[in-house]
Amino acid sequence: TIMQLVAALLLLVASTVTQVLAQLPVPAPTRPSKAVVEESLGLPANLTRFRTLIARGRTYYSCNLINPDTAAWIPTTISAPLYLTARRIQVGTYNANLSIPEHVWEHTADGSQVFGAEIATSVDHTSGNDLPYALYNATEVIADSPTDYFAKTAFLIRTYTKNGRVNPRARCDLDKVGRVRDQRFAAHYWFYRPAITVQPTNPTDETTASEPEIITA
Repeated sequence: TIMQLVAALLLLVASTVTQVLAQLPVPAPTRPSKAVVEESLGLPANLTRFRTLIARGRTYYSCNLINPDTAAWIPTTISAPLYLTARRIQVGTYNANLSIPEHVWEHTADGSQVFGAEIATSVDHTSGNDLPYALYNATEVIADSPTDYFAKTAFLIRTYTKNGRVNPRARCDLDKVGRVRDQRFAAHYWFYRPAITVQPTNPTDETTASEPEIITA
């Protein structure tokens, strides 16, 4: 009948539209703004971001015995070259032995190093197997000169992460204890130094003795 024909055509159209939509690319998630990232991790005030580098490397995991009846993947090390933003120009390296609290960022040319301890993480803007965003306190900076690449680093942020966590389909059973896996990852690292303050030229002048101006650029 005509009604049956119309119903069949509608079903065909609906099926075709569904197939077309399924083949369309999924839009990439919108990256949070700098301010949102900093707030989510509790970055202290009066800091200026002065470096942005991109890491593209690997995280390593070991299948370890947690208790007599359970085994689990435990992150052991992270290693990655550091590149200038949007350009594959390597300027340093990033390495972390996760059995100790400090991560190490090193500049290739001048040898300056930052040792940082993770003090906060956030998964508010990650998905799937992405590493969490992280805030690091620079516990030690090694530099020969105040003008060295990492010389003034006080805090760091890991953000805009992609992958890095172990594949959930990877089995870590009791009979697989000791097995090692690695996972590719990418992330941005933001480096922060204390903001420069401009002191009043005449502290006794009430018109200029207000709070120092914070320069954040």
